[in-house]
Amino acid sequence: MDFDRFAENYEHDVQESTRFARLPHEFFLEVKVGHLLDKLKRSFENFSELRVLDVGCGVGLTDQLLKAHLPQLVGVDISIKSLDLARVRNPQIGYYHSTDGKLPFVNGSFDAVFAMCVWHHVPPNQWTGFLSELSRVLVQKGLLFIYEHNPWNPLTRLAVFRCAFDEDALLLSSFQAARKIRQSGFGNVTTDYLLFFPFKSGLLRRWEAAVFRKIPLGAQYALCATRL
Repeated sequence: MDFDRFAENYEHDVQESTRFARLPHEFFLEVKVGHLLDKLKRSFENFSELRVLDVGCGVGLTDQLLKAHLPQLVGVDISIKSLDLARVRNPQIGYYHSTDGKLPFVNGSFDAVFAMCVWHHVPPNQWTGFLSELSRVLVQKGLLFIYEHNPWNPLTRLAVFRCAFDEDALLLSSFQAARKIRQSGFGNVTTDYLLFFPFKSGLLRRWEAAVFRKIPLGAQYALCATRL
């Protein structure tokens, strides 16, 4: 997929694909960002000093929400045009270009790595290499976070079908993704399901996290794993 073609209209295309939910795209990002920050704060005492990598950062929308919390946040993407837009949006963040499936960082550069809705664009014959690179740039006992669309949710499938840049998407179930992550040398793999209710209510968000997060029907899921 040539994401340079979609960089300028990325936000519009995503908003159009989820228009039936009558919520801004930022709402869906905020839920995932909230989950990520909560996990990081629970896992690391030196939260403000963490070196964190956003793999597939795109135009920097997620980083815009994270930058106030993670001073050492770094982004990487295969799309040069997307990176140009990300630099304008978040000038204080370092952005890097990835080519040939390789991440431009030395081994053990980061305490945590996350990829939000990226894996479904990676061809199956590149899954092993993709996870190997994520592992390589993590420190030992570093954390990997994978956020993906849940193919068991019908509204998710509708949104992906309607999204202009998801024509190559191959949705993995959380069980498939977790198995592949374990096979790639990660341990302590846990899964949370997100976005059951398309409402902004803080009460519903807390209820969702406390009661529903292990039920595999949320619109998206989050996998957390430790580099062994």
